[in-house]
Amino acid sequence: MSVEHKKQLIDNTLWVYAGKIITQILGLFATVLVIRKLPVEVYGTYTFIFGLFVVYQLFITSPLKNVLLRYVPELTQGGHFNVVRKLLLYALSLASAMVLLFSFFLWVFQDSFSAFFNIDSFDTHIKAFFVFVLCYALKVLSETIISSFLKHPLSAKANVLVVLFRASAYLIMLDKITVNMLLYIEAIASLVFVAFVLTGIYQQLSKANNPDNHTNVLTIKGRVSRFYLLSFFSELGYGIIGKTSDHYIIAAMSSPFYVGLYAFALKVFEIFYKILPFREFESVLKPIFFKRFSYSGSHKEINDFYMFAVKVLLPLFMFPVLYFLLFGKGVIIHVFEEKYLPAYWVTCVSLVGILINGYFYPLNLVIQLKERVEINLYSRVIVVFSIVAGIYFMKLYGIVGVAMATVLGEFFKNVFMLIMLRRYVPIKYPLAIISRYGALFLLMGALCLPFYTYLQTLGGWLLGSVAFGILYALVLINIHPLNKEEAGRLEGLVTSSSKLRKVYEKIEPFFNKCKVLSK
Repeated sequence: MSVEHKKQLIDNTLWVYAGKIITQILGLFATVLVIRKLPVEVYGTYTFIFGLFVVYQLFITSPLKNVLLRYVPELTQGGHFNVVRKLLLYALSLASAMVLLFSFFLWVFQDSFSAFFNIDSFDTHIKAFFVFVLCYALKVLSETIISSFLKHPLSAKANVLVVLFRASAYLIMLDKITVNMLLYIEAIASLVFVAFVLTGIYQQLSKANNPDNHTNVLTIKGRVSRFYLLSFFSELGYGIIGKTSDHYIIAAMSSPFYVGLYAFALKVFEIFYKILPFREFESVLKPIFFKRFSYSGSHKEINDFYMFAVKVLLPLFMFPVLYFLLFGKGVIIHVFEEKYLPAYWVTCVSLVGILINGYFYPLNLVIQLKERVEINLYSRVIVVFSIVAGIYFMKLYGIVGVAMATVLGEFFKNVFMLIMLRRYVPIKYPLAIISRYGALFLLMGALCLPFYTYLQTLGGWLLGSVAFGILYALVLINIHPLNKEEAGRLEGLVTSSSKLRKVYEKIEPFFNKCKVLSK
């Protein structure tokens, strides 16, 4: 990775994460108040209706999102802005038409839908849902477009406004909050984001006013069409395997109360994703990765990048899993109220999915780079296992069983994709990743489990969390699997940013002392 790409990767990630730090504390506080305020069954109804967007996501926004993130960076790198404008116009037109079509069918069959999934008074929520869907779809596409142009600082600023608006609305409306009110708040928040980033999108699209005569439009059109169709069917299968679709199994086989418990588990999953920069780093890394390897890059270079990303990022993915396993009951009791304690184990099982995502983190990047999206499509055969196992495990273990089926399906899917990808790129996992990070997981568990009961008290939770963070960092510094070359690459990546360089220079002596003390 060139110095320019390193600097862009770090600076864009810092901008995005800075926006998160400024806003997420307030946003998290407001979200916790809403969860505490609403009865479990009402919260379950809201999350189920909100989760209906997954249908629109599978058929509309996700395939288009994959296409834009894959080809816009490549086309802008080549200066083909005329083609980019046409691609964005087609994407927005297709999305708008399909949103209207899906909404029409849901309106016609709303009574049957409500009866099958045990949702009372669905007709009172459907208008608010349609407004939310239209606004949220525009927000998703706008965010994708601005990310594909590598304008993450603009996206970060827009997200600051969105979170401030959402949190303020929650706090103002807290005493009279309803399902419809929550949907309208999300709709307006989406419009705030779209309005803010429109200027940046327009500036990018107006860079080239003359048609590009050097672009083979037919070739690009064929590649984009093929990629879109494969992404469409791939995302369809992913949605059936994914966590959001679990709501449908639980709703059809139980009640809104259990939907609410499962929704709580997914909310904790989402909170960890918001606190740690998983999605933001991916949104920055993906276009830079495609710009770097689209025109050059040997199999060895791609494999080296793949393993470097896994080694660096896996500890971040492991942290929330281990933390909630040890401190989860304390978090539920002192933050969300004891009424959500029955969701402890389903939350723990769901968080294992974060660990699986970390272990296979760069897999989709390489698949999309090689334009082998059919691998994603073939992997959706796991959908059969996911549906059957979800229903069967629900009967045996309740909502914990549904989470188990989803996590197992996610693991089998990624293993299948890795095996298929090795036909084109020889991806090889070194044993050190499993042995070193496995030792980290077991050691931290062995050190903390004797104090498990004490960690559920308020004092034990607060003091234990601080001690856990320090101990985790100390153990990680000494048993990480990075070799000298990779450690130097990580140091170069960090110091490529002037902002991070100053911080690194101050904490480097502490890291060195920790290594010495451990010997």
